Amino acid sequence: MAERPGKKNIQRSHLFFIYKQKYPNIPDQIVSHCIATAGGDEKATEELLESPEYSKYRLPKPNNVSLVDKSPEEACAGPLKASCRITRHVPPGLPKSPFPPLLTPSFNHGTSAVFNNFFNPIKEQPVANPDLLDRIERQLRNKRNLEVELNKHRKRHADLRTQIAKLKSSLDASRASDKIEKLTKDVNALRKDCAILNAEYNGLPIKSTAEVHITATNGGEGISWGTEAWHCEMCTFRNHHLLNQCETCCMPRINVGINAV
Repeated sequence: MAERPGKKNIQRSHLFFIYKQKYPNIPDQIVSHCIATAGGDEKATEELLESPEYSKYRLPKPNNVSLVDKSPEEACAGPLKASCRITRHVPPGLPKSPFPPLLTPSFNHGTSAVFNNFFNPIKEQPVANPDLLDRIERQLRNKRNLEVELNKHRKRHADLRTQIAKLKSSLDASRASDKIEKLTKDVNALRKDCAILNAEYNGLPIKSTAEVHITATNGGEGISWGTEAWHCEMCTFRNHHLLNQCETCCMPRINVGINAV
């Protein structure tokens, strides 16, 4: 019939109390590990605690032999011949009074899990997987390379933006200069046209409708139709004396009978 977990834990705690009194310098975790490894066997647990692996934790064996009535000559002689008196000393870390009676601890609900965790063997640190380390190193290397490429692209993007701004400014300046040049050409062309028209206008004689000269084909003698004329009250145009309204603005003639000189 299998033992109940509660009884097994009580037995292990009892052994732990005993061996902690016997080996006070050995850490609690090592004592618990030895008890768990031995499966609760007292003899096997004691053999584990007495192994050379844990010899550094054990107390040195007391050498409490004190010599009484020993002369220097006897000390230099071979084997001891003087009477000896043995004095017992209590090792450090142990109580000077006799051991108290063993107490049976009381356990309530949930104690089994506590003792199972307490007496579990010492957990070793997990060893890192070489493949995992290589994968992590490769990912870190890729991350560094991506950061370098990202910085390059950012720098290139900044350079492109600077070049675009320069091209825009130069384009605006060229457009403005083209407009100015076109306007200048148009102004010069208009000035030339105005000069030509002005020259043509200045070269023509100013004549009224009353001064019509007809050149005869036979001899070139001029025939005049008269010199009397009247001035328009509105536009001051000089009209023929036979017209009753202005030839230019159609203003009726007011000063009838008055001829302009």
